[in-house]
Amino acid sequence: MKIIGVNGSPHANHNTGFLVKKVLEGAGKAGAETMLFHPERMKLRSCKACMACKKRPLACSIKDDMAGFVGAVEEGCGLVIGTPVYFDHVSAQLKMFLDRMYCFLGPDLKNHFPKKARAVLVMTYEADNPKSYESVLTWIEERLKGYYGIETIGSIKLHGSPCRLTSNKDAAICEKAYALGLKLAKNK
Repeated sequence: MKIIGVNGSPHANHNTGFLVKKVLEGAGKAGAETMLFHPERMKLRSCKACMACKKRPLACSIKDDMAGFVGAVEEGCGLVIGTPVYFDHVSAQLKMFLDRMYCFLGPDLKNHFPKKARAVLVMTYEADNPKSYESVLTWIEERLKGYYGIETIGSIKLHGSPCRLTSNKDAAICEKAYALGLKLAKNK
């Protein structure tokens, strides 16, 4: 099984990236092949709504690093999608990445994302209320399920934490991330 991480933070090693990597670490321990995409470091252009992908599934007129992600997904794969909350929603980096997944909807908007895919979501924000931004997680879940048939099996929300996480200091959330990686890889 392949588990693909997407770190939607502009920072590779801050809290969002740290937790995405912990989920991937758990998945790797369970025997999954893992990959990590970091949109901030990729050569990505925004969707132009040219509709080339509606003429032929998975075709995109934009030639950039998104082709690596499109080529990596396979039936039964798992996704780990992480984002910090900026201005009450997903980061610009993740939004552009999600927009580019539009190529998986072919002619007549038929879903061409591989079947049986599952996801774990990671969301970080500084607000103290643990229920803040629940709507952002719901928005991501609904898009993944509605457009691509991807079932979200769990999520991690880190709130009220402007400091960087460490495995030693923040064991509980690290253990949860690792456990979700194991669960995602075991496909149970």
